[in-house]
Amino acid sequence: MAISTAYKSGTIAAISGTTVTVAGDALAAVDVGRLIILTNGAGRLQHRKITARNSNTEIEVDHPWDTTPWLDTVQDVEPSSGDNFVISYLQTDTAFTSESGVTVSGEQIDISALILNANAYVLLEDAQVDLASAGVEITTGAGMVFGWYQYIQNEDAQVRNSCNIIDRSAGTGGNQWGRGNSAGGSFGMLDIYGGTVSVNHGGAAPFWRCYNDNSNKNLCQNRWINITALGNPGLGSRIDGNRSILISTQVGARTTFGVSNPRAAVSRVEMSAIDCDQAGYVWLDVNAGGPSGRLVFNRLNTIAEKIIRCSVSGHSG
Repeated sequence: MAISTAYKSGTIAAISGTTVTVAGDALAAVDVGRLIILTNGAGRLQHRKITARNSNTEIEVDHPWDTTPWLDTVQDVEPSSGDNFVISYLQTDTAFTSESGVTVSGEQIDISALILNANAYVLLEDAQVDLASAGVEITTGAGMVFGWYQYIQNEDAQVRNSCNIIDRSAGTGGNQWGRGNSAGGSFGMLDIYGGTVSVNHGGAAPFWRCYNDNSNKNLCQNRWINITALGNPGLGSRIDGNRSILISTQVGARTTFGVSNPRAAVSRVEMSAIDCDQAGYVWLDVNAGGPSGRLVFNRLNTIAEKIIRCSVSGHSG
């Protein structure tokens, strides 16, 4: 089975500050707490948390769409009238909890297999997510959000309600994220805000490939913000796509930690490492997207083997 339809969808009619007026499916009180996610236009893949419902066509969101840049370089774009949107599922929604391969017990979510497509997004908050087998398969126009961020004026983005993610899927080669399924399509969106990502199996280090199949950088977004990576044998992440960010703290892992292929409008790649064998490596491909933003490597004096490999193809900006 797969979640293949949006929970609710429609078009943007007007925006004023944090007030959003929509046309389409009637909004309800139960939509408070969900995300409204743009699926086209200049702000595609941006999302805001719904904080109040004023009527069946008007909602309030947690912060304005057009804000001061957060995380140094990413500028949010105010949607235009007519842009499409969807509203996310929650972990308590029947359409998510009844999926084959998904079990929810309290704050524990076990996923052995889940396909997201056709504008279906899921928001998980304050949960422990256990990937037991094949994991999550995401295609174009779909996505998974672990926790969320809130913009506070004159401050950076603030992480809210993060999740802890356990990877037990030995032998998958890291393909549990962003893998185009047999129906075709490419990777959509994966946002992970805060919490820990741990490896709990004895196989090779997973290289979580967050990418799209046809190398169109505008189709996908990957934001891993304030992540703590735990466990042996380590963690890696391939970051492609527009508005992609990786900020991770490596604690106690024993093998390579790295990021490959941050492309297009990449804001920042930042790693802090403690007690790991290699700091990791970065390959920047900026040929199509211009400068790839900022690379930050903190506390390298605490790394046993100080290895950083960087290469750039195309113009460096």
